[in-house]
Amino acid sequence: MKGRKHMKTTMRTNLKAILAVLCTACLSVLAKPSLVNASTTYDFNTDFSATSNPSGAWSYGWSTSRGSAFNLDQVEVVIAGGLDQWRPFSQIELPAIAHNGTNMTITPACCDPIPPGATNLHPGPSGENCVARWTAPASGAYQVSAVFSGGDQAGTTTDVSVLKNSSTSLYVAEVTGFGPPSAQSYSGTVTVAVGDTIDFTVGFGTDGTYYSDGTYFTATITVAYSAQVQQPINLDGSSVFSVKRGVVPVKFTLTSGGLATCQLPPATISLMRNTGGTPGPIDESTYLLPSDSGSNFRADTTNCQYVYNLATSSLGPGMYTVNILIGGNIVGNATFALK
Repeated sequence: MKGRKHMKTTMRTNLKAILAVLCTACLSVLAKPSLVNASTTYDFNTDFSATSNPSGAWSYGWSTSRGSAFNLDQVEVVIAGGLDQWRPFSQIELPAIAHNGTNMTITPACCDPIPPGATNLHPGPSGENCVARWTAPASGAYQVSAVFSGGDQAGTTTDVSVLKNSSTSLYVAEVTGFGPPSAQSYSGTVTVAVGDTIDFTVGFGTDGTYYSDGTYFTATITVAYSAQVQQPINLDGSSVFSVKRGVVPVKFTLTSGGLATCQLPPATISLMRNTGGTPGPIDESTYLLPSDSGSNFRADTTNCQYVYNLATSSLGPGMYTVNILIGGNIVGNATFALK
């Protein structure tokens, strides 16, 4: 009798433990934080450099006509009391890219005010195109946005375009007039390989003259990241590990603009307890191993994945959500249980 009673007690205890794990698994689905896509944004105006060309992913230059060979501007000068201007050579003023990095509007000629933080692209006298070039630092799908508008109160008349690798036309338009009413906008997703280029060009338009052809210009290029958890943690949150295991390897692969990538930017880890103790964030010292580098994931470029060895012995039983962050934003997460 004592044996049967002991067996029943053991079975009830085991059943309670199983139900507890199942319940915490259910609760963890509700406790998952929502993802915020991390992104890298290249902003022409914000990134503008008066000292380097190229500067990061951006280059300042010109071509004899739309889509012809790109030439890098050689000279940077300061004109009109604070306007930074890139031009082909010291004795050749146009085509040119001018940026106002001051806190006041600058008007270099009679009718072309350039507000603080704004950029003006001006074509050359013989139809030379002013070109702002972006070179892809990594493969992926990028969201490309640009706005061209008249920058001369006398009435701008320019032809503008967005080109991939100089030869593929993504957008062509005519800018006629001044300010917002004349704006021509482009927005699209462009897939590129490392080293591919996106050119934003301004020519002198159908009137065949470069007079009053200053053109306001803005451009942003953005790539979004998303991370996917890998084994031994299951994607559906069903993984249960023993606390005594000591270590749970946390692995994530990365997509950039929807495409798998082996180019892994710095990423960090954070851990949340959902059930089984006090819910909330857990200090990294609780799960840090000597082989880890603080909260930083290790980039395993051989297998194109992030790796972090999570110490479990001090965490205790419960349900946990592990997050991977790029640029301070969560780009992926996974849920698992410890028993």
